[in-house]
Amino acid sequence: MFSEGIILLPSGVATAQTARPRISPGALIAVFVGGSLGVALRIVFDFIFGLLNPQASYIGTMLINASGSFLLGIFVAGIWAKTSEKSLMRIAIGPGFLGGFTTLSGVMLYTLYVPGPLLAFAYLFGSLATSTLAAWAGLSLMRRKKPRARKRGKK
Repeated sequence: MFSEGIILLPSGVATAQTARPRISPGALIAVFVGGSLGVALRIVFDFIFGLLNPQASYIGTMLINASGSFLLGIFVAGIWAKTSEKSLMRIAIGPGFLGGFTTLSGVMLYTLYVPGPLLAFAYLFGSLATSTLAAWAGLSLMRRKKPRARKRGKK
């Protein structure tokens, strides 16, 4: 959480300042390890997509981003919604692994290489739309899977 404090400026005017949150070394290590694994897996998938069709490797990046967004939607609505505890595993998976696995910078790079501005816009919009829809699908899937309450007294 943020804590606010009052600071007196040299002019004598008091102003509120918001302190920066402290990040634990464990959280940094969790994001680093998770991110490293996510990037490594993305490189493997990029390599496989490149072997399958070298001219359309940008489609692989679109699929990687969509699958990462889908998994993030599942984690947010499913596993993480059940607990308010901020564990290192949660940090390693979300911002770490899935943050490293997905790549907006890769989408931007491929957008520069798509021939023509109309195709570049279509690729950029398509990438963002598929990732957004995939995240929504993951959220929706997990929100529908709520456990039913058992009726008492009946077998």
